[in-house]
Amino acid sequence: MVRVWAPEDSFVQYDITQSTNPDFDSSFSSECSGRINGGDQKNCYIYNDLIPRGPS
Repeated sequence: MVRVWAPEDSFVQYDITQSTNPDFDSSFSSECSGRINGGDQKNCYIYNDLIPRGPS
């Protein structure tokens, strides 16, 4: 989880990302990007699912 917040009397435009890994399929919750107003807090959840591989 990544917690995003903005100082009082301000706003922040943000976009949470992560490095890619070919072994994982990543998805992000809806609060991982957008605008946040001063004093507010949002929680971004990043999900990394292992991609099954066949025998080599």
